[in-house]
Amino acid sequence: MIYLAEDEPDIRESLTTLLTHEGFVVRAALDGIQLFDWLFRQRGRSARLPDVIITDHRMPGYTSLDILDCLAELQWTIPVIVLTGFGPEIRDLAKAHGATAVFDKPFDPDTLRDATMTCINWDVRRLREPARRNRATQ
Repeated sequence: MIYLAEDEPDIRESLTTLLTHEGFVVRAALDGIQLFDWLFRQRGRSARLPDVIITDHRMPGYTSLDILDCLAELQWTIPVIVLTGFGPEIRDLAKAHGATAVFDKPFDPDTLRDATMTCINWDVRRLREPARRNRATQ
């Protein structure tokens, strides 16, 4: 599963379509507040963490740096890809705060897709998939 947080509707919709086409379940947040809620407030016992988070840097509520800092504080090792239109300073800050990759807007969607695929721990994902298929057939 991919959590995507982007406040620009066109980008959010095109990335959701691209990643869904690749077979991923994408949960698309409208802003940093919604992403923060999904990650840190609305977690139940059965909730699973996303395989990857793709987040815009500056959105209403929380920035990518806020999300990265919370993940670090909880010692969660979820790969985070940051999208930014604010240049090298934010790129360097995001990397320093633990971002796996940072893309400057505008970015090539295929390159972002490839980076997302690289972030996935396929061994863990393969282990989850048979269990999910078995539950579905019971």
